[in-house]
Amino acid sequence: MKPEGRDKGLFSFKFIKDTMAATVVSTAGKAIGFVVPFLLATWFGSTVVTDSFFFMYSIALFLAGIVASTVSVVIVPYIADLLNRKENPGPFVNTLLAAGSAAVGLLLLAVGLVLFLLVSFTTIFEPSVGQFILFMYLSMIPLVMFLVATGIIEGVLVANKRFMAGGTGLVFRSLVTVAMIFFLRDIWGIHAVAAGYVAGEMVRLAFLVIVVRIKRIFRFGFYFTISARLIDFFNKAFYQVLGVIAVSVNPVIDKIMATWFPGGSVSLLYYGERFYMIPETLLVGGIMVTLLSYLSSRIHVHGIVQLKHDVARTAMWMALSGIVLTGIFIALAGPFVSFAYGNGEMTPAQLSDIAHISIAYFSGFAMVAVAQVYIRALIVLKNTKAIMMMAFVKTLGNFVLNLVLMNVMGIAGIAWATSCMNLVGLVIVFSVFRFALGRGIKGQKRGEPGMERPVPELFSPLDM
Repeated sequence: MKPEGRDKGLFSFKFIKDTMAATVVSTAGKAIGFVVPFLLATWFGSTVVTDSFFFMYSIALFLAGIVASTVSVVIVPYIADLLNRKENPGPFVNTLLAAGSAAVGLLLLAVGLVLFLLVSFTTIFEPSVGQFILFMYLSMIPLVMFLVATGIIEGVLVANKRFMAGGTGLVFRSLVTVAMIFFLRDIWGIHAVAAGYVAGEMVRLAFLVIVVRIKRIFRFGFYFTISARLIDFFNKAFYQVLGVIAVSVNPVIDKIMATWFPGGSVSLLYYGERFYMIPETLLVGGIMVTLLSYLSSRIHVHGIVQLKHDVARTAMWMALSGIVLTGIFIALAGPFVSFAYGNGEMTPAQLSDIAHISIAYFSGFAMVAVAQVYIRALIVLKNTKAIMMMAFVKTLGNFVLNLVLMNVMGIAGIAWATSCMNLVGLVIVFSVFRFALGRGIKGQKRGEPGMERPVPELFSPLDM
């Protein structure tokens, strides 16, 4: 790929247009999806049953995230490299679909065999509730399998700059999910929520498959092809998988430790976290989708030095946006919580706890937003080992801080521990990225083209 004229910078009109379009469509889909926790709070309140559901839902998302969230981002630089070389991505993508499905299938089987004992020995749930959790696990197995497939396909679409497809798929998923919960809640109770999630993800997968076929991005097929690129991908993805496991364990650990408090505490933690997850998913997730795709393609044209400037500018804007949103939310946390949860089964004391928890989570939002920029840059450089190390440090630190802050602040201490470790994670990824670039840009001038070869993993202080 050759440069075409003068570089207008990352924040070109096309980048901004793609980001806004992807964010609007994604926001529409996720906004509908965010209605679900509020519906659950209104219809079911905070009970042992909702605790069981959220505990099992966290397990399901953890299992899916091990593969789906990893592949959907790590695959983007590899697909960008294939597109730059004008090669067919079909064999590579179909191999990932086959390998990912097989790996997750084995994982689900193993977890299913030990889940009941795990629940019995690590929580205070009654044995009868453990049977309910096991049933919920079985009902969510299709959800995990669908999430893995949609993650891979969506990553390919992002690399091809088909940003609208992913967001539109989320709209379909959310509409189906909410509709099933609404119409079946009086018949199936909490089980309608699980059924809604499964049906919604199935519709989303079908939509993405249709988009791939219509746009002729690649041809689906049942075959397994081993290549040097595939081996390198699995090597890089392995570190990212370990990092995702470490990060995904955090919500599970938090909810397990929340069971040490009176019944309903797991639900309070979940409800409070929703306010933080909304901007974290919509703002950070919106721009990060286009950012990863553009950085992955621009590095082949403009070189590593330009990557440094692109990342620095993006990080600055994310920091300013995060600080402003944090200030607004802290000032209006009380009214937000009352509006969202005050019309249902919640007591004033529970609403107060939710407000405190949400403020604690939101205090780390700006740090997460900036850290995500540097994480995407490290993925472009294929330096996933540094991301893995950051994740393990955050997980260990989060567990230790939970033990300390829970004794001081109660259930809200878990949320404050998460925000504190978000700062630690930002320091790590920022330091590694700056050090790696310092080693990798020697001899290059800003804007120099010629990144025709695959970008190597740069030296990292965490490799020593």
